[in-house]
Amino acid sequence: MTFLEFTKFDKPRNHGRPVPTIFFEPLCWLVRPAGNSEEIIVTRKTPTSSITLEESIGDVLLRRLREVGLAHVFGVASDFNLELLEQMESADGPKWVGCCNELNASYAADGYARTHGLSALITTYGVGELSALCGIAGAFAEHLPIIAITGAPRISEIARGGLVHHTVGDGNFQNMMECGRQFSVAQARISPQNAVVEIDHCLRACILQKQPVYLQLPSDLAHIKIETPQAPFLVTFSSDTEMLEDFVNTAGNRIRLYTLETHSRDLKPDEGDRWLND
Repeated sequence: MTFLEFTKFDKPRNHGRPVPTIFFEPLCWLVRPAGNSEEIIVTRKTPTSSITLEESIGDVLLRRLREVGLAHVFGVASDFNLELLEQMESADGPKWVGCCNELNASYAADGYARTHGLSALITTYGVGELSALCGIAGAFAEHLPIIAITGAPRISEIARGGLVHHTVGDGNFQNMMECGRQFSVAQARISPQNAVVEIDHCLRACILQKQPVYLQLPSDLAHIKIETPQAPFLVTFSSDTEMLEDFVNTAGNRIRLYTLETHSRDLKPDEGDRWLND
């Protein structure tokens, strides 16, 4: 169940087309827990008191990329992502780094994630994202956080299962999502109803789990205006050092082994010395 209230289709306008301004209560679902015959309502809600900005979905996404510290975004321009790239040109945010093909772009994002701790990649639906998938799969295996953003066909085409270029022509618009799902820790097709929740959810998963996430943005939604939280995106890390120390102290034989996750999780060789050298 989703609660929506639509305003009149008036200004602002997008290339001569009316753009709806949409106010919403974030997503609300009916859920039937295992072993329970009764449905309950579950919500994932942004507090209404914090919603003070009116932004386009594309600007929300670009603002979040800036807030997590990204200075560059790699990828290949194509028709389904041009609306977002136009916004990037005028936004105070990450700079676009165009690559010769999507596979190279995915490996550029891989290297950027290794050196900067996080990266982002923008491709087009189907042919573009499938080309990049090899690099994304490698990042998944290596625990590298990449925000993989795909420009998708218009939401109306997706809804009716239309015959659209860059697809396999069977009307199935879930197949690319399923491909991305195999090598990402969070996935979402962005809509006006879920944009605020899912963008933050995917970015948080990417940063905390140190693996790729997959965001699909239909091409006609980048300029849609929604109400968004004014507060910047924050991810807090917490660690119970007392529990960690107790665990190390109760170990019979202590061994220090640095694995591939040591670098991806910003662990430093001297951080365990005070336990191992006692």
